[in-house]
Amino acid sequence: MSTLESFYIFSSLLCLAIVFGVCEVARAVIHQRRRARQQNRGWRNV
Repeated sequence: MSTLESFYIFSSLLCLAIVFGVCEVARAVIHQRRRARQQNRGWRNV
């Protein structure tokens, strides 16, 4: 295996990990906002 091939595999795995992490964070943030909105309705206006 050449260095270019290993670098390509590493970079593609890194991109997949970054995309997966971003999706997980976004899903958690959306879920948290939705839950907080249901629990405390209008807490920003207090």
